[in-house]
Amino acid sequence: MKHGFDELVSMSKTDRNRRLLLWYYEGQLKNKYEDFVNIQQNLAVDTLAAVKIQAITTMYELLVNRPELEQKILSLLVNKLGDPDYKVATRVVHWLKSLVKNHPGMNAVVVREVKQLLYRPNTSKKTQYHSICFLNQLLMSARGRRVSNKLIAIYFKFFNLSLQKKKRTEDNQKMLSALLTGVNRAYPFSRVDDEKVNEQMDLLFKVAQQSTFNTGLQALMLLKQVLASRHSMTDRFYSALYRKLLDPGLATSNRQAMFLNLIFQATKDDEDLKRVRAFIKRTLQVCHGQSPPFICGALFMISEVVRNKPKLKLFDVIEEDDSDEEETFKDVKSEDEGTKLRANQRGREPHLGYINNPW
Repeated sequence: MKHGFDELVSMSKTDRNRRLLLWYYEGQLKNKYEDFVNIQQNLAVDTLAAVKIQAITTMYELLVNRPELEQKILSLLVNKLGDPDYKVATRVVHWLKSLVKNHPGMNAVVVREVKQLLYRPNTSKKTQYHSICFLNQLLMSARGRRVSNKLIAIYFKFFNLSLQKKKRTEDNQKMLSALLTGVNRAYPFSRVDDEKVNEQMDLLFKVAQQSTFNTGLQALMLLKQVLASRHSMTDRFYSALYRKLLDPGLATSNRQAMFLNLIFQATKDDEDLKRVRAFIKRTLQVCHGQSPPFICGALFMISEVVRNKPKLKLFDVIEEDDSDEEETFKDVKSEDEGTKLRANQRGREPHLGYINNPW
């Protein structure tokens, strides 16, 4: 400022007057611009949804194209995530996504503003849900590790708060699903301490067992990511995934393809062939009560598992004990020996017709 004053004093009277006139014009222009922004702020709380949407659109265009009053406009736009009108809130989510897409450098700034909105004591549950839905749609990258770490911290905090509620409402289930979606997307690009993750493991297994199918699926997907990154897939995870196959919500879920992909990823990396075969058998059993698209997807998934594990073709059931409900398996050394074994079990010698049509 002192340097600018010295420069102004050293100028001629004509140049100095021009500079002062320019500064006065810029000051008046900034005041008019701020007045225009304040008008949009007032219109954003109008009773008509169309007026609010138009005001929000104008603020978005100002924020994208002009750096003036950037912080104020961003705060106004983020605050509209709590608008009681669902259409307005979803439009704000859309514009914020477009903002970080056009200006990736603002990713951290936008996350900070949304975090402040989430942590306000008077923030409604609907506002929190819309904010989490926006955050879990952000595009992550390895360069944005700091942002990913912040997002993981936010998700885990609200995850614990949601589980502390004894009453399991539909809104609570939606919030859990949104949080788990965000963690699944941000975890591969973050660096979270093992202790923080271990604190959530029991809660994730609890969610996988007691929540709705879609929410439980998100929990299992996160558990798969965490355990796979540590190269320590546990029997507890496989048991939870195995039980999820009998969840009644599978028939009406819109994430059946995601569920089959999870089973494929889990069985593909499993070295226990007996357990993999149990998953295949359970999947085939479940197909009896599912829709044709699921059945086709399940059969394709099974074929891919068998293709990745050719040894599965060599297993044949020779004895079943109903007392302990465990199957006994034996390697079939050759096709002829396997054919004779099946024929002897049916009390007859193998012949050509039986080989061609064993059923």
